[in-house]
Amino acid sequence: GASLEALEGDSDVIALTVFGRTATSVAPDGDPRFEQAQRWTNSRLLTELNLTAEQIAQSVDSAEVPLPRVAAGIVHVSSLVLEDDQALLLLTAPLIRDGEHSFNALVSVLTRQDQLLETFSDTGSYSMALVDSEGLILAHPDPGRVKARENIAYLPIVKRMIESQVAREFQEFSVGGEPFLGAYAKVGIGGLGVISQVPRSQAFAAGTTLIRRSVLIALFVLSVSIMIAYVFIETMVSPIRKLNDAAKGIARGNFKVRVKPDSQDEIAQLAGSFNTMSMEIERKVQNLSRINESSKVISSTLEPRKLLEFSLETLAELLKAKRGIAWLWEPA
Repeated sequence: GASLEALEGDSDVIALTVFGRTATSVAPDGDPRFEQAQRWTNSRLLTELNLTAEQIAQSVDSAEVPLPRVAAGIVHVSSLVLEDDQALLLLTAPLIRDGEHSFNALVSVLTRQDQLLETFSDTGSYSMALVDSEGLILAHPDPGRVKARENIAYLPIVKRMIESQVAREFQEFSVGGEPFLGAYAKVGIGGLGVISQVPRSQAFAAGTTLIRRSVLIALFVLSVSIMIAYVFIETMVSPIRKLNDAAKGIARGNFKVRVKPDSQDEIAQLAGSFNTMSMEIERKVQNLSRINESSKVISSTLEPRKLLEFSLETLAELLKAKRGIAWLWEPA
């Protein structure tokens, strides 16, 4: 719709996929089951990156996104590397809540990593990477390490980040007998963390730079979340606005107004109930008009024949009958 078209001018969002819970909502293993409901691609950006919609669809479909985990309210972030070594970021988040602890709609947003990789480009004497909650590298100055899906959970500083409940820490450790200072800062979204390690002798400036760059990454991920909210806010508000306009129409005496539901959720059920109420009000108003007309005829004439003809016409109209027979008799 118009909200998705507004993303055509965005320089980072490549594709957006919405997943909906299927009618058979639970798989044999007990997890909720989802299927693709809608997919949108940024045609302008695809042309700029020399990509096709088929390539993007294949990459997103092959990503191992734990949809049941996302349905439980946990944002998932993974990295995709295309055949030409272009690194992309796939963020999957819950969209529409189905209950207190579950969601029945999810959304995946595929974005470029250009701005993200710029924060890792000038690392100087220290190494830096963005990792997920399992230690998998999602962003690194060397795209080959991302493409290889390298896991660095064996590093003491990465292991500490995974196990610790603290948002950021510094730690001294040794790798191959060489002393290092390491630091991590959790982004706060999707279990992501920024890892930095540097030889102890060169570690003086690492802490400040790490914190600054982790803030930039958090802002980047937050901006993607804001765009998701912008795209779907109209979808959620539009049915309510239509119901409000229809209610105002009835208040003005237009009982023919109807609301066309655009979904299958509770709002659609409310729209159906509203239409039923509107039709019932219209029918009763029409009946009252006929009764009022009958009263006028009865009060204006006392001729039995005219009264009988009018009564039969009114009765046929109410019963929607084309023909009828009436008998008149006088009591003995």
